Amino acid sequence: MKIMKIIKLFLLLIVLLLPYRAYADFCSDEMLLNGYEPLVNYGMDTTNNWWAITEPIEGNYRLYVNGTHTNVFYRLTVPVFSTDGTRWAAFGEDNVERYLITELGNERITGKDFGEISFSPNSRRLVYSYFDAGIEYIVHNEKKIIAYQRVGKICVSWSGRYIAYVAQRGDRKVININGKESVLYDDIIPIGFWNDDKMLYAAKTGTNWEIYKGNDPISLSYKSINEAKINLEGNVAAVLATEFSGMQVSILISDDYYEPLIGKQYDWAGGLALHPTLPLIAYKALYNGRYIIVYSSSEIEGGEETGYPMFTHDGSQMYFLGCNFHCFINIDERKYDLKMDFDVNYPYAVKPGSETIAYSTNATMILRLINSTDMIAGKMLDEMHQPRYNWRQDQYEALGTINNRLYMLKCKY
Repeated sequence: MKIMKIIKLFLLLIVLLLPYRAYADFCSDEMLLNGYEPLVNYGMDTTNNWWAITEPIEGNYRLYVNGTHTNVFYRLTVPVFSTDGTRWAAFGEDNVERYLITELGNERITGKDFGEISFSPNSRRLVYSYFDAGIEYIVHNEKKIIAYQRVGKICVSWSGRYIAYVAQRGDRKVININGKESVLYDDIIPIGFWNDDKMLYAAKTGTNWEIYKGNDPISLSYKSINEAKINLEGNVAAVLATEFSGMQVSILISDDYYEPLIGKQYDWAGGLALHPTLPLIAYKALYNGRYIIVYSSSEIEGGEETGYPMFTHDGSQMYFLGCNFHCFINIDERKYDLKMDFDVNYPYAVKPGSETIAYSTNATMILRLINSTDMIAGKMLDEMHQPRYNWRQDQYEALGTINNRLYMLKCKY
């Protein structure tokens, strides 16, 4: 009887392994760190980079970026990458000095504490801040700007010539652009720089919210501004706003339009996605008690559960997950039944035009063929991070660890 159980278990194991053997040629793995130094943290950007922080000496840390490591520091921050993936920067502190660490080396900073790191959208200009005696200094174009009571992120124009940030002034706020402050507002939401170097932002006066470009309002008045995004080139932006009636609308801003384009009214709208280059948006909306995905002027049926829409890296496809009895993925208004349960908010990656998706379990990365039930799996590990599609290498990638060793799993189809 015991022998029969062992035989059945062995046969079951063979059956489970068959799909992975059949697709073994599609996946590979690379050991990035051998585990000699205890691993503290790790991750990757959206392009081609990976990073890790180790603790070679107790209480002291080292940063690895794509296999190249820094000196040992008493304190280290997670690296920030430029949008094209060619540059990165982090802060580090040893027992004596504080440094700005980049792909080019270390630069000593005089401050007592770290601030923020940001790159211009064209990736050429690095802006950072630090604190000294409680005062924040922003280093921009080799000049130091005092950022008094800054709140929120630092925005950098495409060229890197201009920076902007919101600052608190009593119970009101201003937006500061290269050291010059705006008039006082009750609240401000920065959106980003337009391609003419004018700052795009939403500002509240009394109960009214308006969208501004520079000093000029360009929109109607709204009860609230819920979400806002701008593309990398600064020629398309989108906003989700609530009207005074309580209905919610989208606002599309583009050089292609004489004035902002206002979308249809919905009971609720959220999860705004913006095409990387074209004046196209997608978002999730509630309409007559059911969720839909609004894609430009189209309304796509969601599901009992509906995820948020996304665009592929090149903008060629819009996709989202949904679930009824079974879960599905909708790509450019075409529905594919996944024949399995899936958390619609779970991170996943999509290669444009491939009819595949990739996601991570607790133990590996799965490449799923959405027009069949076939799945491709990578190496089994102890812990996994969410995947990305690396178009430069034309492969899905995810980081994971086993026994303190760091691996990059890769699947290509």
